[in-house]
Amino acid sequence: MKMRRASKVSNLRMPNGFTLVELLVVIAIVGILVALVLPAVQSAREASRLTACKNNLRQVALGLIRFSDSHEGHLPPLWHTDRPEPWENFSWRAKLLPFVESTELHDQLQFDLAPLGSTNLALSQVIIPLFQCPSTPNSLRTVPKLGQNGDFSGDLEVGACDYSAVHDVARPDSGIPLAGTWQAGEIASDIAGNPNQVPVDLLNPQIRTNAANMRLVSDGLSNTVLLVEQAGKPTKFDQQRNSDSASPKEGPWATAEYSSFYAAGVNVDSLSGLYGFHSGACVAMGDGSVHLLDQRIELEVVTALLSRSGDEIIDAKDWKP
Repeated sequence: MKMRRASKVSNLRMPNGFTLVELLVVIAIVGILVALVLPAVQSAREASRLTACKNNLRQVALGLIRFSDSHEGHLPPLWHTDRPEPWENFSWRAKLLPFVESTELHDQLQFDLAPLGSTNLALSQVIIPLFQCPSTPNSLRTVPKLGQNGDFSGDLEVGACDYSAVHDVARPDSGIPLAGTWQAGEIASDIAGNPNQVPVDLLNPQIRTNAANMRLVSDGLSNTVLLVEQAGKPTKFDQQRNSDSASPKEGPWATAEYSSFYAAGVNVDSLSGLYGFHSGACVAMGDGSVHLLDQRIELEVVTALLSRSGDEIIDAKDWKP
């Protein structure tokens, strides 16, 4: 006689899904994992953008060095013409185009005409990735309007730029300006001991049409800034990343800027100082090397790096990470 075993399996019931408590636990675990991973992902992305920004600056700086070598040490003039406002003049970047693999665009520009006029506008609207930092909000971006009162607006949409030259820099203690690499003439602080020389008027547009010479750099090319990151223009950003879009004068790659620096430090003011959407701002030195200046760097060190002939003694540990 065969014995039959009672099947216990048939009496078990499989659940149809997660209970509410189980679902909440899973969501909580997923949230914790995301919170742990997200900062690392964001940090990796910013590191990649910072590397791209440095590479952009390096390529532009090397292009300028090639330009200088081809023009007996001279850099391209900050302003191609001496029209009163910066947006009415082509910038040094327009003349640099053949040295950064944009010869075709350069050859189409009509340099005797305004960059935002009907003849040149379509060309000025070209976005050049080399001139923009990928960390800047809305990159790759365009500039919708320019002018003290928005003189150019509507369908302007010209290509933006995040990198600027250094024409002059104010002393942190007295406000007396020092010459930067792109200053072609003499300014007051350079000639304090020679009263027979007349300092240039920093507000006169004509001084920015003169081509500076790299040979005037006496502090050493590796200790003197050639280009700086000044990201976000024409919008003005402050230390807390607050923005103000009033009176846009600078920002496109095609149009000029004053390149005068007097903001108290790094990442303080995007219109009058070094500014980047990193933990500092990038600079290219006269020898083509590129560095990130920490936003905590001392103002005196920044001023020394931006001036070409201040005879300051700068220790590498004061500014190199």
